[in-house]
Amino acid sequence: MKLRVLLSASLSACLLLALMPASAMEGGSKPQTVALIATLGDQLTMVYKRPTRASQVEPYTRRTIQVDGQLLNYSVLRGLDSAIAAAEPEAQRVMLRWRPSPELTALLKSSTTQNANELLLEALVNQLSQIPQRAGWDRIEAIVPNYSWVEKDGMPRNIGGIGIFVQPVGSEWSIEDEEGVDRTAEYKADTYDTVNPNTGVKGKDSGFVAPYIYFDRLTIDARTLQVLSRKPHYANTKYADPKSKSIDVMEGITPAKLVEQLTTLVEKAAYQSVRGKVEVEVGPVKQLPGK
Repeated sequence: MKLRVLLSASLSACLLLALMPASAMEGGSKPQTVALIATLGDQLTMVYKRPTRASQVEPYTRRTIQVDGQLLNYSVLRGLDSAIAAAEPEAQRVMLRWRPSPELTALLKSSTTQNANELLLEALVNQLSQIPQRAGWDRIEAIVPNYSWVEKDGMPRNIGGIGIFVQPVGSEWSIEDEEGVDRTAEYKADTYDTVNPNTGVKGKDSGFVAPYIYFDRLTIDARTLQVLSRKPHYANTKYADPKSKSIDVMEGITPAKLVEQLTTLVEKAAYQSVRGKVEVEVGPVKQLPGK
């Protein structure tokens, strides 16, 4: 899949992007100023489920694809901006952009997931401390990656950030136990809520392609940089074409459509992390003002 090309964008690395105007307040009191930032990184994880040959072998293969994470960060920022505007229409929103240095990126890749989360938070706080404008802000809402250690909702364990999980059609796989005994006849594939990528019609299927996002929404005091709250959020959408005759479920959705659905997912997830699971109007992919 040519996700590297489809998710790339030519973006500058400046930090302060734009001050969104607030609506007029009655009584002349000063509105809140909220800064928004997303740091999802530049690694898209592709996870494939494979047939289990022994109970002690993890039934997944994983690989990473290098992307320009700013495109996905922009989708998150659009969702956050819309949510804060709906929840606090009088607030001013300052939208931020930050690209970790190559040195920090290399350090994050070589660290455990827990250490990587802490390193990223430390680096983010350090970057924010260098912005004198924050003296005029009230709080910062930040989206940072998080990881799941358990299997749930048909998704594998030990995944986080942004990625795509591929669950092949269960009936097409031969299942053997650790002694090599064929257990296929005993296998009953679970079915999950899916969406047809071509029509949007909901259905049930055992095989699917699922863009996913795991993140924490941090609320940070803008002046002291103290983390006031840390709320985890998880979302995925499982796509399956019931009319596809291919064993490979990836053939049921084009790379362009998958990228479109991934950006839609992260924008909705950011919105819902503030406003809850309500209907979200997703905007077009566009660059924020200020280069």
